[in-house]
Amino acid sequence: MKKLTLLVAIIAFTFASCSQQKEQESLPQSSAESNAQNTDTQQSAPEQNVGIEVGNAAPNFTMNNTEGKPVSLSQFKGKTVVIDFWATWCPPCRRSIPYVKESYEKFKNNNVEFIGISLDKQDGLDGWKEYIKENQMNWVQVADGKFWDNDVAVRYGIESIPSMWVINRDGIIIGKNIAHDELDATITKAIQQ
Repeated sequence: MKKLTLLVAIIAFTFASCSQQKEQESLPQSSAESNAQNTDTQQSAPEQNVGIEVGNAAPNFTMNNTEGKPVSLSQFKGKTVVIDFWATWCPPCRRSIPYVKESYEKFKNNNVEFIGISLDKQDGLDGWKEYIKENQMNWVQVADGKFWDNDVAVRYGIESIPSMWVINRDGIIIGKNIAHDELDATITKAIQQ
């Protein structure tokens, strides 16, 4: 019986998600840093509270794509945006890619932009680029090589991946940590807003 319990625990851990144990210490933040984080949003929703909860204006970010060119969330003003936090080393992330591709193909011509944000390490970025190419992940892909310290992942409070977020055309978060079987419905809801 103990072997069966252990086997079930191992399987559950493998299929759940890739996560990181974060220390619970909080670092003091200067008021200038705090103000910068609170005002750096998509420019379409300046009157909204910036944050990482559903109903908040999504924090803006800029990160380089596979060609080394900067991509900012704010450049997609007026579009629904799907953000997929993932990594090539994460088995659940790799298993979710066919579902993301399916949603991308379904919505790419409906004013919806997909952005993959990779938590791959700096020494794995060449492999990340190859993986994207081999798997025909034809939407925007960005990374900074900082693993769990990825600037956007930290800003969005990501503690496990994959993590799918949907932001409406006004820059408001309407869904976070969305399961792949709920992604299409959440995108449709964002389009209809």
